[in-house]
Amino acid sequence: MKILVASHTYIVDLNCEKLRILSQLEPEVEVTIVVPKKWKPGGVQNKIIETQYRDEGKFRIVP
Repeated sequence: MKILVASHTYIVDLNCEKLRILSQLEPEVEVTIVVPKKWKPGGVQNKIIETQYRDEGKFRIVP
């Protein structure tokens, strides 16, 4: 099964952990997350976050 998620939420590593674990549950599960290349959150977090392509086998992050 291939899972595709598109969300700015997963630009932060901590938020990716549940999907990373999901990709390890079964051998046929692959997870790809599409995130913005740059994101400027509001509120307390005021730094611009830039993402890089990451490929961990069955878990990928694509900006």
